[in-house]
Amino acid sequence: MYKQDDAVLGVAAVTREDEKTFELKNIAVREDVQGMGIGGMLVTHVKEVFKGNRIIVGTSDAHPRILRFYERCGFTRFHVIKNFFIDNYKQPVIDNGRRCVDMVILEVKERQ
Repeated sequence: MYKQDDAVLGVAAVTREDEKTFELKNIAVREDVQGMGIGGMLVTHVKEVFKGNRIIVGTSDAHPRILRFYERCGFTRFHVIKNFFIDNYKQPVIDNGRRCVDMVILEVKERQ
């Protein structure tokens, strides 16, 4: 969680997938402070907390800016789940004005 003057500006949710793998499920930054580096600070914090482990994140193929964000944070693409959003959601999932189709999985492997 990122707070400033007792106001929550951003949060990150992480789950344990196995003994050495954690998944960054979500990052949310208050809309009026987006673009100020808070998301990057949250990712840095997650990487520090889970140092020495593998961290993965999945995101839609519909939002190239988000993919670039994770890549700038040190993640690399390693897998694509084809038709994930079509096969798993009854209604179309729209992001950035585009229909989500594939899920891109990225990872960062932190050294001990």
